[in-house]
Amino acid sequence: MKKNQKIDVELKKSLISDGNKLFEVGVAQGMKTFDQIITISTFAIGFLLLAKKDLIGGSLSVFQIVLILLSATSFFITIVLSIFRNYNSGYGLVFRGKRLIYEGLENYDKSQNSKGAAEVAEKKRSELSWFTRLSFFTGIGLILVLLITVR
Repeated sequence: MKKNQKIDVELKKSLISDGNKLFEVGVAQGMKTFDQIITISTFAIGFLLLAKKDLIGGSLSVFQIVLILLSATSFFITIVLSIFRNYNSGYGLVFRGKRLIYEGLENYDKSQNSKGAAEVAEKKRSELSWFTRLSFFTGIGLILVLLITVR
């Protein structure tokens, strides 16, 4: 009987330790993922604003100016969506970590609540990823249309 109790204690400690590690990874992942899209979008906005400033006195039509503004708006939306996506991505792992901790502490009600919250965060992350990519590629498409019309 004592051997089983010792195994249970070690299992609980392991669950709590693994939960804390997942918690830390979740926070780090929430800050790091989709950084490339944010960086590219920031450069694209800078490029578009520079193009608008240098070319607006030239021969840009109203259509081309609208394309520049729509593309810049699309990249801005991409940045905002990426930030929210990162938050939900990290939050999913945080809830998974909390679930392991609660299981280690034998608080099964909170464990089930954390499981549901993790699933909701993952679903939001998936939806935001899709919208982020859509916005990003829309911005790139608008830049290509702009480059074709500037000739």
